[in-house]
Amino acid sequence: MRNTTQKVLGILKKAFESDLYILFLCTAVLAGWIFGCWVEMILVMLAFTAIGTLLTATLKPLISFLVLCAATMGNQTVTDKDILLIFLFSLAVVGALIANLVIYKRNWTVLHPKKIKGYTLSHLLLIIPFLFAGVGSKVGNKNASLVAAGLVILITLLYLLLYVGAKRENGNFTNYLVKCVLALSVITSLEFILAIIRIGNVDAIIANIINKTFWIGWTGPNTTGSIISLGIPCALSLCIKKRDINFLVIPACVFIAFLEFALVILSGSRGSILFLVMILPTLLLYAMCKTESKPTFIISMTVVFWLFALLILKFNKLLNPIIISILQKGMSSSNRIESIYPEAVQLFKDNPVFGAGWGYKLSTNLSGLPEPYFFHSTFYQFLANMGIVGILFLAIFFMWRYMTVIPMRKNFSAIALTASVFLFDAYSLIDTSFFNPILFIVSMLMILSIELDMPNDRCLAFGIINKLKFFKRKPLNESKTTKEG
Repeated sequence: MRNTTQKVLGILKKAFESDLYILFLCTAVLAGWIFGCWVEMILVMLAFTAIGTLLTATLKPLISFLVLCAATMGNQTVTDKDILLIFLFSLAVVGALIANLVIYKRNWTVLHPKKIKGYTLSHLLLIIPFLFAGVGSKVGNKNASLVAAGLVILITLLYLLLYVGAKRENGNFTNYLVKCVLALSVITSLEFILAIIRIGNVDAIIANIINKTFWIGWTGPNTTGSIISLGIPCALSLCIKKRDINFLVIPACVFIAFLEFALVILSGSRGSILFLVMILPTLLLYAMCKTESKPTFIISMTVVFWLFALLILKFNKLLNPIIISILQKGMSSSNRIESIYPEAVQLFKDNPVFGAGWGYKLSTNLSGLPEPYFFHSTFYQFLANMGIVGILFLAIFFMWRYMTVIPMRKNFSAIALTASVFLFDAYSLIDTSFFNPILFIVSMLMILSIELDMPNDRCLAFGIINKLKFFKRKPLNESKTTKEG
């Protein structure tokens, strides 16, 4: 009986850590979005996530859920009872995570100053400007500042629990996150296509795309394009495998990359288009040079390129108004340079040290909810809300965010994830994505996976200091040297 139970648990553990579990989550996400039952699907996923978190040492079921869960949210009306149920099921996941840390006896010494990674420390330090945002300011909303600080503390705590709790040995987290992020982008692409189809006639579809009035439930057109773009580096990285890779994987991934590029353009997200065009040629060249299946990759890319070229020629009359609209808008700042950014600079001048605090202007997003992301830029938002202190800790955060990939530069999955994080951060320089908790957590998990796969002695926050002899304590029982002679 005991052997049978162990076998069953072993099978469940493998299932929860396999790619099939990602596929299961994708199915639940799409079912919830398409059939308008996203609350029910969230509850189902939370239940499975709690079980998987309790059983697995790698915490992969929890990580994949955090990446994919937001895409479930459609246009279903949420009641107070629904919110309560989601909260209670979320508590079950938290309990499973704590139990996991106890069962597997995780070693918290990875947070010791001699062992802590730079990016992990930068996450902890990022709490400081949020805590002190708006000190001495007369214009900030104190409650909004407290909420922002509390949210950052919770996200950092989540990061630390995952960083400590995930089993590192042969975890291959970067490859796992590549598949999760690609799944998120594919799901978002399907939701985008279905949302457009649901509009009805062709003229209405074109008008909605040009005016960017379509809505997929959990995000708007600009962010939709940004999320879809994250999957392109991941899709191309899956082409860089050994010769024994399934023949269909490379053509499928190349097709997905081109399709997602087309959808980013149709989303009208000019920032996403700009930064994607900047790095896409490099990504394609890198994939072509590094793959061991060069003929398959080159043939796939050629066939897919001409396929999309023929489709563009076939439907050029329908696509022309959309392309012309994007080109006409061009690099228009949408009043950012003329008005919004100067206002941020003035706030900084009035409150240079700790900024004006959060909630300076509680603007309202498309779903009718208040959001304090008025300045549409990571840099200017930090400058206005958290002053020079915020900019200082943001610089430390970004420094470690990209230094983390250096020791992992031979890992193709790590390169792809860093490229995706770059697309996210670059777009956030002209929009609010960095301050969206869901999207920030996704970008956080991408770098977390690189840290988990990294050797323990690389990218240490205090690596240089630890090597200095001055800081090394001598053993208490060190014997004295005797004189010769």
